[in-house]
Amino acid sequence: MATMEMVDSAEAMTTLQRDLRSADDVLRTLKEEIGLFQRSMYKNHSQHRRAAFYKHLQEVKRYMRDLSIVEMEKLFGDARDVVAQLELQDGEHHVSWKALSGDLKVTIDAVLRRFVTFAQGISGVIQAAQKAYKYPLNQRSTAISCPDLEMTCCSLTALCFSPFILARLTLLFKTLLIRAIEGHGGITLIYLNEVTKSNPLRARVTAIQLSGYRIPADAIAVANT
Repeated sequence: MATMEMVDSAEAMTTLQRDLRSADDVLRTLKEEIGLFQRSMYKNHSQHRRAAFYKHLQEVKRYMRDLSIVEMEKLFGDARDVVAQLELQDGEHHVSWKALSGDLKVTIDAVLRRFVTFAQGISGVIQAAQKAYKYPLNQRSTAISCPDLEMTCCSLTALCFSPFILARLTLLFKTLLIRAIEGHGGITLIYLNEVTKSNPLRARVTAIQLSGYRIPADAIAVANT
């Protein structure tokens, strides 16, 4: 049974590391898409800055302003480092309590808090991008029956600004959100499992403490929509 548990744990860590590593490719693509989004915004700014659709695009831009590709890369990199430190060496049954209660614990707490902040911020971007993507589609039938100036501007802006940019941004941000939730949950469970094996008397206290770093339900709901 112990051997099976160690195999399952090793497989879980390998899967988690692979998923966290895949965030690097997503971030590289995201950087390109953000550049395309910004160039399209700049190109259409003078003609359509008063259009309702353009205002939705500005909201997406405001949310993205608070996100840094460099910081996101560092977050996922630090998460991979944490998982690597929790991996068992040959012949080990568990990570030592000295290691679990020292600097590693401080690092894990920091990574979990950053995942929470990241999930909250990126869920706002996703919701704004989804809202902007749906707006011209919802207004199209109204614009045909009521072609006032605002609807005309909205239609022109939608033609100049491809909604597929928003669709791709939404997909990329949502992928990162899912990876963050997986990383957060995986690190939490692996660490708690090691504490339970190393110092069972601290397991309950540790579980309560880790629950304080829970990702908000609304961010998880965004990932599931």
